[in-house]
Amino acid sequence: DLLVVLGEHRARIGEQVIDGRPDIVVEVLSPGSARRDLVAKRELYARFGVPEYWIVDSEAGSVEVLVLNRGAYTRAGFFRRADTLVSPLLPDLVIELAEVFADAR
Repeated sequence: DLLVVLGEHRARIGEQVIDGRPDIVVEVLSPGSARRDLVAKRELYARFGVPEYWIVDSEAGSVEVLVLNRGAYTRAGFFRRADTLVSPLLPDLVIELAEVFADAR
């Protein structure tokens, strides 16, 4: 899993902890934690105001990008292996998923 804290929020990053919410959480699903990741963590991240939540399914070769809207996540995009992911929060960030999932087949 990955947490992203934007440069303008760098004061949130301490020596050993992040004091505040990350700007993006990237959750990589695994068979043993999928339910917790898709339900409990999603609710927790929404409650604490994480603006973007990505759910990566390496087996399916997909990424679902969710954005926080009035306290709940809505889908901003669903991207597959052949797609180019664009982040709503970081529109200049483009990720060629064919490169990300190249070794996942």
